[in-house]
Amino acid sequence: KGRLLPTSQALLLYEEVDLALQGIERISALAGDIRKTNVGQLRIVAPPSFAQGPLVKLVATFLVKHPKIHISIDSRTRPTVMNLVATRTADCGFGKLPLDHPGIRLRPLISSPTVCVLPPSHRLATGKRAISAMDLVDEPLIMVGYRSGDTRVRIGRAFQEAGVHANVRVETHNVGAACALAAEGVGIAIVNELLSRRSLSTGAHRRTFAPAIEQEYVFMSSANVR
Repeated sequence: KGRLLPTSQALLLYEEVDLALQGIERISALAGDIRKTNVGQLRIVAPPSFAQGPLVKLVATFLVKHPKIHISIDSRTRPTVMNLVATRTADCGFGKLPLDHPGIRLRPLISSPTVCVLPPSHRLATGKRAISAMDLVDEPLIMVGYRSGDTRVRIGRAFQEAGVHANVRVETHNVGAACALAAEGVGIAIVNELLSRRSLSTGAHRRTFAPAIEQEYVFMSSANVR
């Protein structure tokens, strides 16, 4: 009732305690934002073609919903992507099946067919909705990936079953490069439809490859994170 007055030391202590309590409130609010994924850092790793293609739209959409998140994107080969996610060096990753690593958890993301990217004015671009190995007899081809890769093996099997020799003129490990070469008339690129979408502005045509060869993409996280 006015009989007690704070000393200067008490006032100083009050100011420090008040600042400390405000700091705790900020920490609490920050923790809440992190739980709601409104702030923080997200480290993503993916193969180069995926990072330059579909991942661009995914990241843009995510940042609209979570504008305070800082995102780091690293482009690596498939084995390195799996190792970085498994060891939690990266928070998450994207890749194409088949993937086999005991340290990662996989979630289905999207499936994409295999297509032929044709040079402008190519004869097969007219009246053809799907192109088979038989249609590609003597046609110069542009292939993506290692010969031992799953998709390359399945494409090779389609040619073998049709009794057609695959006339591979150029091999590359980049879908964008393969599509650009097709647009320049070098040959017909047989590529992933999802990764080829950004190349259609070059004037090249795209037709489904038959028989259908689906390429499945997954979202990866560490198996040690619950």
